[in-house]
Amino acid sequence: SKPNWAVSQNLSGGTPGNQNSQWSTIPDVGGPFLVTTHAASPTTIELRYDEAIDELLMADPTIYHIVPSIGISNVEFPDLNTIQLNLSESLQEGVVYQLLPFESFDCLGNPRISTDTFEFGLVLDATVGDILINEVLFNPATGGSRFLEVINTTGKFINLESLVIARLTSADQDLYPTGLNETLGPHEIVAFT
Repeated sequence: SKPNWAVSQNLSGGTPGNQNSQWSTIPDVGGPFLVTTHAASPTTIELRYDEAIDELLMADPTIYHIVPSIGISNVEFPDLNTIQLNLSESLQEGVVYQLLPFESFDCLGNPRISTDTFEFGLVLDATVGDILINEVLFNPATGGSRFLEVINTTGKFINLESLVIARLTSADQDLYPTGLNETLGPHEIVAFT
């Protein structure tokens, strides 16, 4: 598990051929934490976890409940930390869906009952006026970082991958695509540093 990984305490930077300087085992006894719920397409929802999940225990479509009700035809696992729910019908634009709490299991069988209801919807690209700059820190203190904070002013779920941050001058244009395959929900805020 992640707590068992740490920087080497050996002055040479490592211990090749010998026992690691960080030699301990902290057992994984906690279940997986659901990090994000994301409509990857009109007919698929991706659930991303903080650790590998148990494919056998999580493959039953009847454990997932969506409001307003929408059918789940089957469950797939694109990678160790992701569940893909394939829907029997398409998500509708402008509808906010909720994934109700359910029990998740990691690859060791550790359970965790989510207590949160996750909201998601059909993901759209931003149009003019959907995203506004909320705050800018362009001249941070020594050791600090510049940041740009933006807000989704709409009721839409917006694909952050469609956004580009730019520095425009009379001499040149520096473009910085966010590169984030994540969703900014209605009236949510995100900061880039």
